Parts: sequence; C-alpha cells; structure tokens
Amino acid sequence: MKRRPLAQRYARVLHDLGRESSELDRLAADLARVLDVFSEHPELRQRFESLAVPAREKQELIESVFGDRVHPWVGNLLRLLVRRRRETLLPDIVAEFTALRDREAGVLEAEVEAAAELDAATRQRLEEELARTLGARQVRLAVRVRPELLGGLVVKIGDRRLDASLRRRLVQLHRRLATGGHA
Repeated sequence: MKRRPLAQRYARVLHDLGRESSELDRLAADLARVLDVFSEHPELRQRFESLAVPAREKQELIESVFGDRVHPWVGNLLRLLVRRRRETLLPDIVAEFTALRDREAGVLEAEVEAAAELDAATRQRLEEELARTLGARQVRLAVRVRPELLGGLVVKIGDRRLDASLRRRLVQLHRRLATGGHA
C-alpha cells in the first residue's frame, strides 16, 4: 500500500477522535512536539525508525521520552506504528492531520514562487487577497525565491496553479511573435 493513503487513514482516525472530544488543538501541539523532539535529536528519530532496533526498545524509548508528556492518543499512535513497523509514516501522518485540521478551520496552504523575497507588507496583502479570492478564512504562504521568474509570482494551492510570472508572459509574447501573432 502506498504511504500517503495509509498516512491519511491514521490521520483521519486521530483527527476524528480529536474533533469528537474537542482535543484537536492538544493533539496538534503534541504531534508537533514529537516531530520537534525527533528533529532536535536525530539519534532518537533514527532509533525510532530503524528496522534493526527491536520493538521493545522502541516502546521503551516512547515511554521514556514522551511518557505522559503527550496526549495518550499520540502515545498510542506511536506504539501502534512500532507494532505495525510503520514508524517512518509519522511525518506524513502529522502532515495529513495538520491538513485536515486546517481545511476544517478554513486555512489553506499556498506555495508561492517569487523572483525576489517578499517583504512583510506584500506577503500580508497576498495572503489576504488569496483568502478573499478563494473564500478561505486564512491563507498561509510558503515562499520560495526563484530569480529565473524575472518578476511576478507563481502560486500553487492544492492542484491549482496560477502563473503570473514575467517569464511566462515573455515566453507567450515570443510565441506570438514567432507565429506572426496567431498563437
């Protein structure tokens, strides 16, 4: 089975439990905390994900590092992943959980490619305009600088892509000129 559908199933169950119990915020914070710990201590993540480390040791690692410092459902998820040998799914599960929570709250993620870094005011205007256009409560931007765009922006939200770059306009103009204006 592919990773993404499996991660979506785990995330959906955890999200549904959190919504029914009004614990979504706590679950999200604890999932983020687990990823932060693994990010800050790569040796722990390596032990958690390694096929060479016995499940019993991984269970002890979960208990000693996270114990009662995370919601019981987050601890149960970690133990279940170890039992099923699916430890490497954790980052995908957290990403899917976050996406479900954001979607429900009317928050969209947008990837933006720009020719130059966006200042705070431009970034805020773009977030507000995208939210208004898409009917979202909020839009969060992940900006990547790509000087080859020359100017303008390329915005990706889900499977939608809006290319308003100067490079695209120049390519279109070039095609029209090459075909005698009939393109």
